[in-house]
Order: sequence, then C-alpha cells, then structure tokens
Amino acid sequence: LYGPLTVEDICQEFSISRTYLQRLFNENLYTTPKKYINEAKLSKSKILIKNGNHSLSEIADKLGYSSIHYFSRIFTSRFEVTPSEYSKKIYE
Repeated sequence: LYGPLTVEDICQEFSISRTYLQRLFNENLYTTPKKYINEAKLSKSKILIKNGNHSLSEIADKLGYSSIHYFSRIFTSRFEVTPSEYSKKIYE
C-alpha cells in the first residue's frame, strides 16, 4: 500500500484485464478495486497515525497521496474528522 498504487498496476502485476479485475472485486469483495485501494490506504493511515512515528505529511507521502491537503480532504471525507483531530483524540 505504500506509494501510489493504481488499478492499472494491479492488472499489470497479475497480467489480467481491468474488466476481469473489476469482476473479481465485485463478486468477492462487493466493491470496486479503486474503492478497495482507497479504503485500505485510509485504514493504513489510521495505523500510522496511531503509531506516532511519522508526521502527517510523511504519512501522506508514504501512502502515495499527491499532497497533505488531498490526504486530509480524503481522510476527513471518510472519517468526518481531520487527520490532526484524529491524532489529538488518540493521545488525549
């Protein structure tokens, strides 16, 4: 999950078509590959925030987000709290 990971990367790695990958995800995980990747990255970001070993900028970079602002927007949209607020709540 570290770095930018795309659906195309997965298709290329396993030598399968995008259509086939989407069918596999839909039939087995009831989601799209892109949504699964995004959810996995957000879950990983929560773990990294809890560990406290990295700044939010480092976490965003490590997980392949284009900027801390984009990461913060996606995180907030999913969890209804900013990464900074989430971090503060953990250590209260």
